[in-house]
Amino acid sequence: MQKEGIFKAEFPGGLKGAPFFDLQLFSSQEKTEEATPRKKRKEREEGHVAQSKDLTAAVNILAGILVIFSLSGVFWNFFRGYLTWCFQWAPLAAWDEGQWVQATFGKSTAFFLKVWLPLALVSVAVLILVLSRQVGFKFTVKPLVPSFERFSLVKGLKRMFSLRSLVEAIKAVLKAAILFWVLYYGLRKEIPVIRQISYSDVYIGAKEVFLIFFRLALKLGGALLVLGVFDLAYQKWEFARSIRMTKQELKEEFKQTEGNPFTRQRIRRRQSEIARQRMISQVPESDVILTNPTHLAVALKYDRDAMNAPQVVAKGAGYIALRIKEIAQESGVPIVEDKALARTLYRDVEVGEEIPETLYVAIAEVLAHVYSLKKEDKREKLD
Repeated sequence: MQKEGIFKAEFPGGLKGAPFFDLQLFSSQEKTEEATPRKKRKEREEGHVAQSKDLTAAVNILAGILVIFSLSGVFWNFFRGYLTWCFQWAPLAAWDEGQWVQATFGKSTAFFLKVWLPLALVSVAVLILVLSRQVGFKFTVKPLVPSFERFSLVKGLKRMFSLRSLVEAIKAVLKAAILFWVLYYGLRKEIPVIRQISYSDVYIGAKEVFLIFFRLALKLGGALLVLGVFDLAYQKWEFARSIRMTKQELKEEFKQTEGNPFTRQRIRRRQSEIARQRMISQVPESDVILTNPTHLAVALKYDRDAMNAPQVVAKGAGYIALRIKEIAQESGVPIVEDKALARTLYRDVEVGEEIPETLYVAIAEVLAHVYSLKKEDKREKLD
């Protein structure tokens, strides 16, 4: 007995009963399709976005370095004032230790805020700016919600020994090597300056040391910035690859967004039926039915007070044409055979539209003939 499922086909060449894998089943499960906008939006709402931590750190470091360098004079004055105050209040510790501790704590807190508060504000502003440029403004708490999947030992081991972990490890080694190379060659260029510091004044030496640290930090921040740009490109590529969809997922999403094709077909069929019934209901109110004579039927109506020209209120071919003529006969609407005129109206004029000017004369003759017939009928009824 042959099993159903993936072991269901036979090898060609006479190996009957030899099972093989249904490749269509596996190909439908491969994530080969680009993610749809709906999929991307859902991942974004879950907090899954492409961002580079290296780029964010690099911009933060460079911004901090520039702030420290720009406000170094102000920071030095704060530090010098703080040291002066400490030396002046140091003897108070022997007389009133409690008051000295309280005063020192308050002064130290004020000094800390004066120095680090600008750095903290700049760091937060830069962080928001860089993240917004990478992923846009989107606040969500879903990544903070506890998930049992994060505590899964099996999934943790899979993440640890996955290709992504290997790539991240290689990136970390390369990043460390590049930064070490930048630091090494940066220090080599500063060796002559370092040698001169030992022969210079203390104030000048301290200033030179500060400038050396500033230049080295700037070079390291620049190198990290370049690495961050490449890392951002990689993260975007990796994120786009990770959220790819299978063909089956695309079909399911299409059903969810656009609806089931059979359901849409039923809805369109029902809408067509309603529109057809509404059109057929206008036939008894029409003035004349033009036919070709068996395949087409066009119903015309003309109200001098409400219309500029006669209007097509119904039209149809085949069964609908027969139905229009049947209702017209039941309602006493005149039926006129004019093949050329019926074909032109059916082809060029939609239901609810007025006839074009090129057909005014032909339609006027038809209506005049119809009105004359109605007058004769009235006379015959009166007689």
